[in-house]
Amino acid sequence: MCLKKLGAVTMSKIDQVIAAINEITKADDEELEELLEDFIAPDETINAINEYEKKVAKRLRAQKKRFADGIKDYIGKDDDSSIKDIFNYVKQDLFAADEFSEELSIDTQDILELTVGQIAGIVMDDIDEEVVFEELSGRTIIWIEQWSEELGNLMQLHSHEAIEKEFTRAIEAGDGIDTVINNIKDLPQFDRQRARTTAITEILTAHSVAQYEGFLQSPAVKKKKWKHSGTKAIEPRENHMDMDGQEVEVEEQFALVGADGGTYYCDYPRDTTLPAGERIKCHCTMGPVVDPDIIKLTPEEKEQIRQEVLAGLS
Repeated sequence: MCLKKLGAVTMSKIDQVIAAINEITKADDEELEELLEDFIAPDETINAINEYEKKVAKRLRAQKKRFADGIKDYIGKDDDSSIKDIFNYVKQDLFAADEFSEELSIDTQDILELTVGQIAGIVMDDIDEEVVFEELSGRTIIWIEQWSEELGNLMQLHSHEAIEKEFTRAIEAGDGIDTVINNIKDLPQFDRQRARTTAITEILTAHSVAQYEGFLQSPAVKKKKWKHSGTKAIEPRENHMDMDGQEVEVEEQFALVGADGGTYYCDYPRDTTLPAGERIKCHCTMGPVVDPDIIKLTPEEKEQIRQEVLAGLS
């Protein structure tokens, strides 16, 4: 009887946790729907964000566990080690054995290829149904490969730096290794919010890349226009608001005056060449400026133009 009660209580708590997670996800999605109402393919974008968030969160949990378990194993073999000895072991052995960057790079490349291809097709169909998306350009494929690897390396580096800071703090404060392990488990570098922020930033970047790809492959698109997302559910950046309506030729770059006063050139919002402060939590998008005369060309003429563009993007 007691076991039944315990089981019921346990399941009740699990159900409550699942319900709470579902409510948070639902609220997040509703907020995203509002933020992305000016985006093309908002449903596909939100689905990709949620899928990628799960993958990033899983990788962060595994990374945290490897460090916590690795430290405990080392202590188990030599419980007389000083915290400085353990710190050296972490830096020399656990950091070197960390597989997070490779794992996340694979996940990122897979979802970027899928998302960019899917949304580029929707973008092109929305501009002109007679010009059909068939494949990503060589330039975009190379970008996906390179950025996936770079993102994995950057996120791994930030996790390692956070662990180093915790050991340095503990050594200075005279804290024990148990405190260090507990604090590592609570580091924001491993939490779900980091996964969420990363997923939103990178999938919205994929959305911008897809738009740019679609604009380049659509013969009728002559310019691109920066569109600010407005002030709904966010604190807008004044410098991004100033970008609203700026038009440039498709292959020209936007000139964004950063919050630091510097001028940054980018192909689209959240361009990976921009500083993190101009990318993270940016919800801007773009729109095409179409030449109506080219829209009137025959499908064969437009396809020839598209093929010529693709050849130049290999």
